[in-house]
Amino acid sequence: MKVCLLASNFLPKIGGAELVIHNLALNLLNKGIDVYVLTPRSAKQVLNIKNNGLPYKVLPLLRKSNRWFANSNKLGVRLVELQLFLYQKIFRFDVWHVQTVFGVGAIAPALIKKMKTPVICTCHGEDIQTMRDIGYGYRLNSNFDKSIRSAIHDCNKAIAISDSIRDEYLTLGLSRDKIVDLPNGIDVQRFKQLVTDKCSIRNKMGWDSDKFIILTVGRNHPKKGYRLIPEIIKEIAQKRQDFIWVILGSNCESIVKEADKMGVGSFISAPGLITSDQGTSELKKYTLPSNSLIELYKNADIYANPTFLESFSLVNFEAMSSGLPVASTDAPGCRDNFIDEETALVSRTADTSGMARNILRLMSEPSLRSHLIKNCLIKVDDFDWSRVVDLHIKLYKTVANK
Repeated sequence: MKVCLLASNFLPKIGGAELVIHNLALNLLNKGIDVYVLTPRSAKQVLNIKNNGLPYKVLPLLRKSNRWFANSNKLGVRLVELQLFLYQKIFRFDVWHVQTVFGVGAIAPALIKKMKTPVICTCHGEDIQTMRDIGYGYRLNSNFDKSIRSAIHDCNKAIAISDSIRDEYLTLGLSRDKIVDLPNGIDVQRFKQLVTDKCSIRNKMGWDSDKFIILTVGRNHPKKGYRLIPEIIKEIAQKRQDFIWVILGSNCESIVKEADKMGVGSFISAPGLITSDQGTSELKKYTLPSNSLIELYKNADIYANPTFLESFSLVNFEAMSSGLPVASTDAPGCRDNFIDEETALVSRTADTSGMARNILRLMSEPSLRSHLIKNCLIKVDDFDWSRVVDLHIKLYKTVANK
């Protein structure tokens, strides 16, 4: 079976969607599926990606494909359609799986439908979710909204990676029988089995052995709620001072500055994003997430996620797989997978006092931490790629009638 994963964005950019597409391709390949990733990159860029050790096939698409869609460039869109048509004629894909219904992902479904080839889509967040007060979501643009709605309806099936994404599909008028509940995957066993030296890792990072490490992973984006972290820290520090809140992500300088202004700068660290293992072989360069990042998860004490909005929140599952107790919000994409007091401590979005109380509870109650960790380590097994990839293959075969 030949499957084309159509990715509007892909490596070397590393975000949640890119990580999922990459690992889906790897796991499909390991199951004997002839998988291709088609993405807006030049042939030279694709060659560079391949040379970094990717075992699956990556194909180039006209680099301006996403921009042509965004600018309603009819000639550009027609060129993209022509290239998609040629790829289908050459490779005869059994199924197209559109990852993120924006840019080329919004152009493709109608054409693939005309070619009488099955097409599936997965929305990963910004292509379908909106948050008007922070200007988040492509659908806030009426033209994009129309195109995205149309593209989703042109697909044979739409994968809902969470209850929140399913609700968005239903809101857009997609019939329930076209929606398939299928979560993102995670290499749970890799997280569980990686052994780390806590003393050496903490020494390397400059983390005091006698302090609680509160960890948050991901880029600073308005929907992530990072702006609330200094206020949460201030409330925690009124009760305890034996902690450091570590943010592993880009663009966190403003958060550190705000913490300094509030007099709690000594409780926060933002060393940047850990994306790959230094000194690793080229073949392992795109082992994602990196062992270095997993080591930091496993050497923290608490995972905190003050987010306003998620589609799936892969970082929550990475933390759970690492054996970290989680303090989260009830944001879409988080509330779908957490039960308060059972798999996480859950506060309302934007409730800094509630988040601070939950973190203090996790710091003070070892039995609660153990309870949450035990439940999470059981729950995450349902999201292991070994299971999730089989569900994808079953869906591909169903729509392709194979």
